[in-house]
Amino acid sequence: MYVAQLDRPWLESPFMFQGFFVRTDEELEQLKQLCNFVYIDEEGKEQQQGKRRVAANEATSPPVENAGKQAAKPHPVAIEDEITEARKIREQASRRFRDMLDEARLGKGIDVGVANRIVGDMVESLLRNPDALLLLRSLSQYDAEAESHAINCSILSMTFGRCLHLPHHELTELGLAALLHDIGETEIPVEILHEGPKNTEETSLYRRHTEFGANILRDMYSLPERVINVALSHHEQINGEGYPRGLKGDEIDYFSRIVAITNVYDHITLGSSGPSLPPAEALRYLYLYRDKFFDSDVTERFIECLGVYPVGSLVEIATGEVAIVISIPPEAHLYPRLLLVLDAHKNRYQPPHIMNLAQFASSENAQKYAISRVLPAGSYDIDIKSYLQRDGVF
Repeated sequence: MYVAQLDRPWLESPFMFQGFFVRTDEELEQLKQLCNFVYIDEEGKEQQQGKRRVAANEATSPPVENAGKQAAKPHPVAIEDEITEARKIREQASRRFRDMLDEARLGKGIDVGVANRIVGDMVESLLRNPDALLLLRSLSQYDAEAESHAINCSILSMTFGRCLHLPHHELTELGLAALLHDIGETEIPVEILHEGPKNTEETSLYRRHTEFGANILRDMYSLPERVINVALSHHEQINGEGYPRGLKGDEIDYFSRIVAITNVYDHITLGSSGPSLPPAEALRYLYLYRDKFFDSDVTERFIECLGVYPVGSLVEIATGEVAIVISIPPEAHLYPRLLLVLDAHKNRYQPPHIMNLAQFASSENAQKYAISRVLPAGSYDIDIKSYLQRDGVF
């Protein structure tokens, strides 16, 4: 059935879509816990939505047309087993990319081999369990250093590509494109990058980083054209009001449409242009501006990939306990793995411990251990980063 309206405002619910089909028992259970009643629309909504999605998919590359048709499979490795290796990969990627940026600023060009090694290592970790690198992304803090944002965008883009079932070579190409999308900023004066443009001239100069980036990458010769296109086009908007060329709709290549979303999501969750938003609120923002700034179909697929409770979210369960979402089972998005940090009386667990909500999904305790709400960042003075940086948490 198509749920057209709730018995409360949509923004007071955890649902990302204003109107959706109930297709699983888990979704039905979530509605049951939240609402006393809902409004159902039986007049052709499914057929209309199906036509819209097919039309949107015609503009994508062939592998993406079949995205989502394969059954979700459990991650091969648990996050507890992957987090240590992912931490090493992340730290090594940061060092390598920082050195690469320093050389680019000196006019020495880009070491494509180093970039490929960074992406290759991250791909292998993401294929084992993408949530480990996603969780480490939440340790990042926005500052003037570019390597953190570049690596975050690469992780988010490849995680999304994994959800789309992209073949390995396309996943790697997407990750490389996202890693190098802002390479043109090495041509922008440091004071503009640190403090932001102060006038029209500085804004115009900053916007040219897309063209500078494309020119830098063209000089590398061995890079795929799609990697160059992302550097040039990741600030284009679906409504044609982006830059540098004012492209609109299907004129924007598919990888650029993906990186446009991951670029903004990383910025607003890490607070680069104001207070940081919790992951769930950031997804609501993306959904609000679909069809204006972002491709609607790609936006919805991205939200579906990260889930109702994205990794790094702070949540409260029905028992009153408070937890950090550390992993999302692809086969059970509504039942993530949690790191419990506060008990029902809001006293801190010493040490925090892991709970797998999926083990209660089909039991009589399902409602007792269901997530009741997503909490704003900093609730109960919880510093998520401090928990994730502790030794022995996993």
